[in-house]
Amino acid sequence: MLKTDIWKTGLKKGIEILVLSLTLSATAQSEIVAGEKKVFLETPSGESLQIGSVVLSGEPNAMNIAFTIDDSKFSDQFLSMRPFKCIDGKPMVCRLEYSYPKKNQVSASDFADLEYDLLFITRSPTDYGIDPFNGRYYIITENNGKLIGEIRGVDLNILAAPPAEGDLRPITEADLDPLELENERFPVLRIE
Repeated sequence: MLKTDIWKTGLKKGIEILVLSLTLSATAQSEIVAGEKKVFLETPSGESLQIGSVVLSGEPNAMNIAFTIDDSKFSDQFLSMRPFKCIDGKPMVCRLEYSYPKKNQVSASDFADLEYDLLFITRSPTDYGIDPFNGRYYIITENNGKLIGEIRGVDLNILAAPPAEGDLRPITEADLDPLELENERFPVLRIE
């Protein structure tokens, strides 16, 4: 076999591997299926609490989202001069509704808009008011068609004032702190 034939054969094999790799990558990125999904918070022991649902629609690279909270799982609380929906217990977990503009879209590599729908603040039932410093943020990733959120601590005082115009992501990775998962009431968020 001539050197040019070996080179062509190697090139052909390389292209085949690249095409296969891109096909597998595209398949992996399109794991998110449109439709209505249930949203759960999970305890360290694996118990689940369904807190709502999210409807995904559109193309995999720009899916529209519509989150709906299940009010029956939350109590109405008036804390620090504003209403909150809270899951009673120790600690109490209260949802902070994100009230600034966002696109309401996700892709296989970007779930930030959905993460902003799932902001929480923890508090002791005996505390007076609520302290946004005790914020909880779930970083969501796709895993075999399921969306899994891992909890991080965040000072949600960053949202006390509107973000600069055009800043649709005021919470940055630098704002998120690791937590001891075994000490968290709901260390995992699951969407399926």
